[in-house]
Amino acid sequence: MFRQIYDFPRVVLNQSGATATDTIHRLTCREERELVISNTYTYLTAASAEIEGRSYGGGVLELEPTEAERLLMPAKLGRGLSLEETDSLVRAGRLNAVLVENAKLILRDVIGLTTAECRALKGIWEKMRDRRMARRRRGCSETETASAQ
Repeated sequence: MFRQIYDFPRVVLNQSGATATDTIHRLTCREERELVISNTYTYLTAASAEIEGRSYGGGVLELEPTEAERLLMPAKLGRGLSLEETDSLVRAGRLNAVLVENAKLILRDVIGLTTAECRALKGIWEKMRDRRMARRRRGCSETETASAQ
């Protein structure tokens, strides 16, 4: 899991066994790794990251190991989009498509949230993320104004 977050907490599968630097937290899974990763790509985990993480200058959200451990995800894991589909969509700039589909497949079908509850989670995440990002934009414009004087 990446320690610093721009828009959404990213979890990747280390199939190559590469060494993790201090910019990535290594996770250990008791369940099927692909299933665990898929279940992190939900509004539940995203909103939880905004609550648990720390926002520093520039609008970056940071998760320390203890904060990452507190992230919420479904207690009962479900089949969301495959990691291949998720990776392809995220790389194409379509993170929202992943979250919408996983809201149906995981949040609604597996844990039983209603459509309204999924919308509420999405709204919580977007509001908190957008507020954090707005600080980034204000910080940039303040810096630009100061350097122009």
